[in-house]
Amino acid sequence: MKNEQIIYISLDDSGKLNNNEKYLVYAGLVFTNKQELEKFKATYKEIRNQIASKKIYKNISELKGFID
Repeated sequence: MKNEQIIYISLDDSGKLNNNEKYLVYAGLVFTNKQELEKFKATYKEIRNQIASKKIYKNISELKGFID
């Protein structure tokens, strides 16, 4: 009998540290099962789409990277 554990990890880095950048953002989420991963992805997509549908964001191709 095979003993197996699957862990899903989602990582994001927003940039790199150099002399011109003051901050680095590095974040991660850990899910211990596929159902929780899929639930998070669906919730995130729904919230992101609600924000992106607002009139002021219509012409922005990458919402998360936009600074006004």
